[in-house]
This record gives sequence, C-alpha cells and structure tokens, in this order.
Amino acid sequence: MRPTRRMAMRLGLAVVLVAAAAGGALAQTDVEQDLKDADTYFESDQIDKSAAAFDRAISKSPSGVPAGAYAKRASIFFIKAGKDPKQVDRGLAWIDGTALRTHAGSGVILEQKALLLDRDPKRKGDAVTLAEEITGKDASLYFAQSLVGTYYASACAASADKVIGAFEAYLK
Repeated sequence: MRPTRRMAMRLGLAVVLVAAAAGGALAQTDVEQDLKDADTYFESDQIDKSAAAFDRAISKSPSGVPAGAYAKRASIFFIKAGKDPKQVDRGLAWIDGTALRTHAGSGVILEQKALLLDRDPKRKGDAVTLAEEITGKDASLYFAQSLVGTYYASACAASADKVIGAFEAYLK
C-alpha cells in the first residue's frame, strides 16, 4: 500500500473512532439527563413521569444506569402497589427481568424486592427471608432492617433478640 493511501485509511479510521466516542458521550449525557428528570419528577410526586424517565435511561444504557436508580424505579412499583395490588407482581417481574439482569445481587434492588414481597400478605415470610439475607451482607439497608425488626417484633417476645439485632445492626 502506498503511504498516502495508508495515511488516508488511518485518518478515516481516526474520524470513525472520534465520531463513535462523541456519539457515546452524547448518549451518556442523554442518560444522565433522563436520570435527573426522573429524580425531579419523583421528588415532585409525578411518579408516572418519573417511571417513564427511568425507563428511558435504562433502555438507552442498561449498564450505564447505577443500581440505585434501578432501585428507585422499583420503589415506584411499591408506591403504586398501595392503590393497585397488581403492581406487586409487575414490580417483582420488572426487578427479576430487568434490574437484577444488569445488577445481579444488588442489595438496594433486592431491598425493594423484599418490600414488594411484604406488600402481599401471602409472601411476608419470603420478604423477611430475603431481608435477612441481604442485611446479613449489608447492615445499612434501613428498610430491610426495619422489615426484619418489625416482623419479629410482631411475632412475640421470644423473638426479642432478633428484633434488637436487626435494629442494632442498622444503627452501627
């Protein structure tokens, strides 16, 4: 290959790489804006708009969205489940099919799963089991600790050590 042709190919490749990098940066900026919008809507109690913004960010860059944002999106199912019990199953399916596929084993996402399970009286045992499992790995998960403590507090005095342990672990 002649030097001028080789230089032209290298220049062309460089242009393609720069364009790809710029496109990736723009996509990440869009994701960040969607996440900011989602938080703004969430804080102003516009949860449907918040859910849509979270969903846009996640669809654009699943691995570019932090686990905390997935957890906040999952919390919208929890909020809506207060008025519509079908949101429990929808939320659990979304957590298993979307959130945990990207952030497997994430404590903050599993905490939301435990809270959704707790919304269903038939699944309270599963909720507590999951909450105990995740708080054993991360004691800072306040809502999971509260779920465990509240469950054992309502069980009876024989469970007092578990109640105390759950709340002490969080307060450390």
